[in-house]
Amino acid sequence: VFPLTTYEAKDLFQEFCKPVGSLARQVGESMQQYVGRRTRCWKLLQELDPEISLSEGHRADLLLDLAGLDKSERVMIQASIGNARDFNKIADR
Repeated sequence: VFPLTTYEAKDLFQEFCKPVGSLARQVGESMQQYVGRRTRCWKLLQELDPEISLSEGHRADLLLDLAGLDKSERVMIQASIGNARDFNKIADR
C-alpha cells in the first residue's frame, strides 16, 4: 500500500544494526535512555514492515554490542541474568 515504508524500514533497520550511529549508545547517555530508544525504534520498524524479524537473542546481542560497555560490564550483565539472550532481562539490568 505504501511502497516508501519498505525503504524507510530498510534504512532504519540498517541504522539499527550499525555499531556507530544514531541508534548506538551515545556518549553520556544512560542505559535506560538507550534501551528506551532501541525499544521505540524496534516498535517503529515493526509498524513500517510487519515482516521484519529478528530473534530475541539477536536483539539482546545487539543491545549489548551497541551499548559501548567494556568487557567486564558486559560479563557482569550476562552473569546476572544467567547468560540468557533475552532483551527484556538485559533491559531490566
